[in-house]
Amino acid sequence: MVVSLFLTYCDYSPSKSSIKSIELELRQKKEEKTIQIENIKKEIEALNSKIDNTNNDKKSIVISTTTVSSAKFDHFLEFQGSVKTDKNIVVYPEVSGILKNIYVHRGEYVKKGTLIAELENGVLNFQLQQLKLQTQLLKTIFERKERLWNQKIGSEIQYLETKTKYLSSEERVKEILEVIKKTKVYAQFSGFIDDIIANKGSNLSPGITPILRLVNIDEIYIESEIPEKHISKIKKGSKVKLNLPILNAFFESEISQVGNFIKPSNRSFKIEVMLPNPDKILKPNMVVKILINDYTNENALMVPIKNVLEDSKGLPYVFKIIKDEKYKILKTKKTFIELGKSSENKIEIKSGLRENDQIVHDGLRLIHDDQIVKVLNSF
Repeated sequence: MVVSLFLTYCDYSPSKSSIKSIELELRQKKEEKTIQIENIKKEIEALNSKIDNTNNDKKSIVISTTTVSSAKFDHFLEFQGSVKTDKNIVVYPEVSGILKNIYVHRGEYVKKGTLIAELENGVLNFQLQQLKLQTQLLKTIFERKERLWNQKIGSEIQYLETKTKYLSSEERVKEILEVIKKTKVYAQFSGFIDDIIANKGSNLSPGITPILRLVNIDEIYIESEIPEKHISKIKKGSKVKLNLPILNAFFESEISQVGNFIKPSNRSFKIEVMLPNPDKILKPNMVVKILINDYTNENALMVPIKNVLEDSKGLPYVFKIIKDEKYKILKTKKTFIELGKSSENKIEIKSGLRENDQIVHDGLRLIHDDQIVKVLNSF
């Protein structure tokens, strides 16, 4: 019986179809395991990412950023000036004498040619009347001598002496008339009586004793002394901004005149800026801040000055924000820049940054190069 079973077993051999079925089953199991392995890898990567993010959150510093943008940039030089007018004079008498009367009051507006003051001229008028009588007599004598001389009667010397006395007396009359005319003081231009200095009855002397001050502020200008080093940047027609702090008033104008003389004592030259004054709010000697446009860039990259740092060598840099695509994080990059001109807490970037770059705004003192950061907000 045993022999019979052994022979039967030896005669058994699996078919080809059964082998293929087993192979297929094994492949299916392999694929299932492979998929399971891939899923496990993904789960591990997700867990690692969460761990990395947790670690990055621990390492990151919260900051705010600002975006680099381009805009027209006008740079201005600032100087101090004062309001001036060419029609601001102290009136003095042209001749000596006693002040007879002042015909105007302080603050009064007068027109050009108005009689504003007068000196005593009674003595001069008396002298004038006496001299006119004398001149008339000399004229009569001269005319008689002339008629005789024309008839060849009398001497030539007597004729010439009479003529000379008459003509001299006439000239003396004209001189006294001119002196009497100068005892009357007239307004040289239209304006306000800013101050009355002399009193009625005062003894006045030409060029020494003032009578009053006459001011016209319809036409005023701003005058300033500019250091010599700026002479190449300041031209006639340059735009200016004017600020009168005492009035909290602002004006825009242009330079109307640039001086051609360098003052040796302080190496400066003068400029003038004409300015209308219809409301008469601008007064002579008011202090004015003058901002002169010396540079314009139509597409300047500007950043806040506070965002610019310096290294130990004095080289300027900013921290630019870089996105790490692999780890999905933000990092800082120390970026050296070339600076231009500054104005109103902003500074021009000549090179090193591009438009729309993000740079650190707040939190600069807490970060370093290649620092992981979180952006709270941007400006």
